[in-house]
Amino acid sequence: MKNHPKQNYRYQTSAFLLSLTIATFSTPLINSSVAENESAATLSARLEASEKKIAALEKKQADSAASFNNNSTQGVAGLANYIDTSLVIVGTAGGSSAKNDDLPFLQPGGHDPKRNGFSLNQAELSFSGNIDPYLRAESHFVFHEGDGVETEEAFITSTALDRLEIEAGYMLTEFGRINPQHPHQWTFIDSPIVNTRLLGAEGMRAAGIRMAKILPLPWFSELHLTLQNSDGEFMHSFRSGGASAHVHDEAVADESEQTDETEGELSIGGLPSVATSTNSLNDFVYVLRTDNFFDLSDSLSFKMGVSSALGPNSSGNNGSTILYGSDLILKWLPTNNFRGYPYVTLQGEYIGRNYNVDNNNPEALELSKRHIRDSGFYTQIEYGFIPSWAIAARGELAKGSGDTLIALNDDEERVERSRISSLLSYRPSEFSRLRLQYNYDQTDYLESNSHTVWLGFDIVLGKHPAHNY
Repeated sequence: MKNHPKQNYRYQTSAFLLSLTIATFSTPLINSSVAENESAATLSARLEASEKKIAALEKKQADSAASFNNNSTQGVAGLANYIDTSLVIVGTAGGSSAKNDDLPFLQPGGHDPKRNGFSLNQAELSFSGNIDPYLRAESHFVFHEGDGVETEEAFITSTALDRLEIEAGYMLTEFGRINPQHPHQWTFIDSPIVNTRLLGAEGMRAAGIRMAKILPLPWFSELHLTLQNSDGEFMHSFRSGGASAHVHDEAVADESEQTDETEGELSIGGLPSVATSTNSLNDFVYVLRTDNFFDLSDSLSFKMGVSSALGPNSSGNNGSTILYGSDLILKWLPTNNFRGYPYVTLQGEYIGRNYNVDNNNPEALELSKRHIRDSGFYTQIEYGFIPSWAIAARGELAKGSGDTLIALNDDEERVERSRISSLLSYRPSEFSRLRLQYNYDQTDYLESNSHTVWLGFDIVLGKHPAHNY
């Protein structure tokens, strides 16, 4: 450990004074005749020289201490301005028994592989760092194969508030377990069906502000309150206009043609999107989430979350959507683990949606009911049996109900479907992973059930921002 500059110069000053004292009092004993012949003027000159040396040492000591303090302060500021950069690449190769044109239905996620052969799911370039002792910034830009670049997230986060965190900017909505995560965090190569249907293919995200507060409870409990724009491009269940619904029956599609202002844009159930604007606090989406973490034992932990979101939808000024969900994760990690193995992780999530159609929507007059309901869940379990190796299994179900302009079995976003998946993964290091995944899909939307196999890889280059548990 290095000595503090103040300590070094104290030692030097003390040593000099000690040497001066020894020299002064030992000289007469060694050579008394010389001492007796020294004039008072010579002794006075020596004393004056010694005082100057001591003053010079004290000044040097003070300057060094000041320099040390300044450098320490500048060092904190300097570190605050460093930028951590990382690149994450996720790619796949594989194929399906389904036709290539049907793969976008089987793989609806924006970062899912959607073709037989090779796919670049995404390349994510991230920047993060401290702005100053009070704020931190983070941004993620995603490169899609053939689709250019998009901003996935760009926000600032407070770092100096006690038990309170404020985040502002463009960000993934804090809803559920999967939505706030980036694709390389997922256990499986593709996103769950229910997430893509109710939260959007790219995940629910928009500009807004989020506050997180750690509650004073005996266990770890965090409350999240988020306010976001409802008309963002990726606010699927709200005012984004929904997806351009894909239907098998062309006659049904012709009956759902849009006006000039909204041509090509359909909201949930084939209803035309109505142009709206943000005029009041009622035009935002409000999201509430709570996370609760428990240590059940030295080797067993449990985390449970509950989420809800409320906001206007694109069926009209009086249309509204309610999203609700719950998620859990149970993890077993023995105290005598080696490099984090073995482990068992059980994870599940349920999401529901009530889509309330505006009564003034002219197309809604044909509906017997104005409430469209959709829901779904997934459950998965992962077992890391030896260092670097793990196996996993997942089961999913998604379905819809309610009267819409498109027959339920012809609406790819609401038709009932289930999927079973298995996975083998290998991690050579924390910066790379290989995954072999099999999917079995069952649905009335396609002529037959489908078998799909994907071989995926992902790598992390550089210092990537830390992820939540």
